[in-house]
Amino acid sequence: PKLNNCVRGWDASRYDWIILADANVLMPRDYIQRLLASWRRRTGLVCSMPVGSRPRNLWAELECAFLNTFEARWQYCAEAIGLGFAQGKSMLWRREVIDRVGGIRALNSEIIEDAAATKLVRHQDLTVNLVVGGPFEQPLGVRGFRDVWLRQARWARTRRKTFPLFYAPEIFAGAALPALAAAYSAINFEVSVAAALFGVALAWYVPEILLARVLKWHVSWRMSLIFILRDLMLPIVYIDAWFTDEFVWRGNEMTVREEEPSVERRQRHHRGAAHDRCRPDMVFIAVLGFCSRAASSTPAAALRSREAPVPAPCDRYHRCANILSGRDRSCRARTESALASGVNVRLFSAQRYDAPS
Repeated sequence: PKLNNCVRGWDASRYDWIILADANVLMPRDYIQRLLASWRRRTGLVCSMPVGSRPRNLWAELECAFLNTFEARWQYCAEAIGLGFAQGKSMLWRREVIDRVGGIRALNSEIIEDAAATKLVRHQDLTVNLVVGGPFEQPLGVRGFRDVWLRQARWARTRRKTFPLFYAPEIFAGAALPALAAAYSAINFEVSVAAALFGVALAWYVPEILLARVLKWHVSWRMSLIFILRDLMLPIVYIDAWFTDEFVWRGNEMTVREEEPSVERRQRHHRGAAHDRCRPDMVFIAVLGFCSRAASSTPAAALRSREAPVPAPCDRYHRCANILSGRDRSCRARTESALASGVNVRLFSAQRYDAPS
């Protein structure tokens, strides 16, 4: 859904430098200057992960614990050894970098555009750099525990799908396994288990709190307890991602199990034999009356549309079956079921949307 909303803006842009930014990120006065200052000779993309700020309740502080001293810290460590990963909150592109791989529609080659951007940049032997001066703020306000859980679970499932080899060692990132190892050692050596766990907590969380204070990230009196809660959640989120494929994003039900035209398959495809692609000037998107919310994730919702006359039933069925591809099996099934039962189907015409084949 997010990428669909960016396609027309990208096509209408006329300049070499383009920024894709989420609306919930604060932009300081030097926002653009800092992004440009991070560009190097071998840079293919500059981005910034969100740093949580202005939490107004306990669960928002829990999200700060995930975003700031855990995820942002590890992303900067990865960039320091040449393994920078893209983050879709703020991305500075040079048009030629993405045009070489097929334009903005190439970001549809993975379940999330962050992963597609990382792979496409690395395929060109370029690097992903993080913004200088620290990441940009995302005000959190009030959060619920369910909001935090769903966000972290969604990110974990997409990381497992797009970078499984990098996701596998994430189980060692938190303090849960060191604490278990310390407790086991304390039992074997007949020393106090509580003292061992307290020592691990001091060694793990004191530097984390000092890091947050030095960088002027959010810190409160209860952050040490929130860090413990976060690290208790991390193994559960990690295991859940290996066994669960579905997630909900902005009200859209999605799954990482569906066949995606991944970057690797796109590269093999372009190296293979030439192929013919049907590129009509206009396409018709079928939208069920009782599925208007799901329709907001289709290309027609992101493009200017007008209602078109409904063709004959037979022609309508084949047109819908051709347009609704395997990438949206649930909507296709509802469409075919509705056509079979005689439910009225509305057809909208839209400008061409070239999704990768």
